[in-house]
Amino acid sequence: MKLERVIIENFRSYKERVSVKIDDLTAFIGKNDIGKSTILEALEIFFNNNIVKIEQDDLCVYSTTDKIRIGCVFSEVPTSIVIDSSSETTLKQEYLLNDQNQLEIHKVYDCSKKTVPHEVLLIASYPTVKLASDLHELNQSKLKKRISDLRIDETSVDLRSNVSMRQAIYNSFENLELSVC
Repeated sequence: MKLERVIIENFRSYKERVSVKIDDLTAFIGKNDIGKSTILEALEIFFNNNIVKIEQDDLCVYSTTDKIRIGCVFSEVPTSIVIDSSSETTLKQEYLLNDQNQLEIHKVYDCSKKTVPHEVLLIASYPTVKLASDLHELNQSKLKKRISDLRIDETSVDLRSNVSMRQAIYNSFENLELSVC
């Protein structure tokens, strides 16, 4: 995978959401104390959180919220992945890519706590139509029930594979009402 962009919000000197494009050769040039190192330290926190650790004091002093957001957008994603034990699929087939067919992952850090916890969010163009918007949360038995409820022909679906069942459910809708969430 190739890192395309870094997204920073409420982190140190960056109050508003900023998107920094990363290319084959990226250089940060500017005066002292304008945030060049902050971008590199945000990447360290996102990927490792070892050399530079996130702290409450990293929250922008002008912020109106207790949350810091650091996101990364990747291109050249793997052509196939294994999600459910042994079933091969793609990020695109699973609706796990953003509206530009890139993998976008954000980490949101809660600076209201002394030890700063974070949640990981996937920003994706995902189905919002009822009965297809929660498929990654369903276990195998619930996916089977959903197939039955939607009256999908079970002979055309591998009921041992969550990937196969999700694809059958997605394919049963004329419009999945995709939305970035």
